[in-house]
Amino acid sequence: MGLSHAAIEGVLISHGMSHDEINRALAPSPQIIRTAQELEALDPDTALALPTGGLIQTARELIDFMEVTAHSLCLPAVKVAEGAHLRACREALERDT
Repeated sequence: MGLSHAAIEGVLISHGMSHDEINRALAPSPQIIRTAQELEALDPDTALALPTGGLIQTARELIDFMEVTAHSLCLPAVKVAEGAHLRACREALERDT
């Protein structure tokens, strides 16, 4: 299940982050992932934007998809947020609910 940028931003805003903090956290510097090897080297929870309609998926989801379909048509992708940051967001949301 991919998360939209708006969904991630909504969670971060609800936990008190400013728009500037969110922009820095979600887009530290663009890193384009071009190969399966680069993808596999990422933290599996890292969020990636795909070239197909702006869908955001985790590295784990994209690896799983590529294994099932046996191709890498989803690449290149660009890193949107680090896995550690997204885990912290999920934990904050779980504590809040």
